[in-house]
Order: sequence, then C-alpha cells, then structure tokens
Amino acid sequence: MLSNPVALIPKWRRLRPALLFSSLLLSPLLVVAEAPLSLLNVEGRGEVKVAPEIARLSFGIEAEATTAAAAQRQVTATRQKLLQQLQQQRIDASALQTVALELIPRYREVAEQASRISGYLARHRLELTIADHRDSAALLDRLMAAGVNTMSGIRFELRDPSAAQAAALSAAVVEAQRKAEAMSRALGVRLGPVLQLDERHTSMQPQPLFRETRLLAAAASAPVPASDVTVSASVAIRYQLLPSQ
Repeated sequence: MLSNPVALIPKWRRLRPALLFSSLLLSPLLVVAEAPLSLLNVEGRGEVKVAPEIARLSFGIEAEATTAAAAQRQVTATRQKLLQQLQQQRIDASALQTVALELIPRYREVAEQASRISGYLARHRLELTIADHRDSAALLDRLMAAGVNTMSGIRFELRDPSAAQAAALSAAVVEAQRKAEAMSRALGVRLGPVLQLDERHTSMQPQPLFRETRLLAAAASAPVPASDVTVSASVAIRYQLLPSQ
C-alpha cells in the first residue's frame, strides 16, 4: 500500500490548479454595465361637471340693543322663529349649524379722545343644508320672514363626491396616456411600461351663487339658478421608453 498517493502525481499537474487560480485573480474582470433607462414624465388633468344635489345657505341674524343681554335675547328669539319655520317645512333641526357667535360693542364719543360704550351688536352666523337645491328661492323668503337679515351666499355641492372624483381621475390618466403616446411617436420610440403613477390633487369646487353683506328682498324672491359642481383631478405618470421595432 502506498503511504502518500499524492507523491505519485507529477509535480506539474499538482501546480496546474494553483496556476489557474492565480491567473483568474490577476486577470481583469469583465463587467457588463446596463444602459440607463430612457424615461418620459407626463402630467394629465381631468375635469367633470355634475349637477348639484344639495345647497348650503350661509346667513346670519343681527340685533342691536343698549345692553349685551338685550341684543342676545333678540338674536335668540329670532333663532327660535327660524327653527319653527324649518319645522313647518319638515327640515330637521340638525340641518342648521352654528358657524359663529359675535358680540360687538358700539362706542360713542363723550369727550375729546374719549369714548363710551353706547350699545352692543349681537351677530349669529348660521349655515343651513337643504337636500333639494330647487327649494332655495322659496326658502330664502321664509328665512327673511323669520327674521334673517344678512346673507353670505349659497353654495351648491354633492352629497357624496367620490364617484365624480373617480371619473375625474380616470379622465386625468387618459389625458396623460394620450400625451405620452403622442410624444413617443414624435420621438420614434415605443411607449414602455408605467414605472410610477402619482395623484397630484383632487378637488371639488362648489359653485357660490352670490356673496352680499345685506340680503335684499328681490334676491330672495327671484329664482335661484344652480350651476354645475366642477370636480377636477391631476396625475403624474412616468413611462419607460423602448427602442422602435
């Protein structure tokens, strides 16, 4: 039996793996660098117009008196008449929301560089939401009869804008796709996959009818035209560009 089988292998064969390993270490590595991607960034905007479903009436009750308590009592009494009027119209009291309460002192001059409180202005700002915007004109008449004496405006809105927002987003994506296809054709390349899609913004613009400091009887008696609600959205899309076939 042989004590050392390796001794029978010729020396040059034993050196061959070591020489091969050394040559691999000393030889330069071949690195294949990937070509940078050609990218195209486009933006799209979509807009839909939808008929309004609800109306929000912003108005107020103002009263002046020599004392703060008296001014507040007048405003409270008018608000009670307003609630009764809404009840007669079968409008739930929860539809009426308080926006702000103000109590403003009035001053008069009593001497040079001196003044004294002569009275108080109490102001109650309210907002009423009605389900049928077509009732706006008739309701304005009833509000005035109940004692409302200031009007900020009327806004026409949607109960649930989610469907309109989805439609606006779809329109924005279609516009961005159309732009990308037009530009890729002009460049003589093919439009590749979408690498990134971002929603920039989605907004709903309720249409205000008017904003006046004082509510005029003529404005309340006239029919109230309702404008469409505009819902818009914008997106940004990044495409990969591919060589033409």
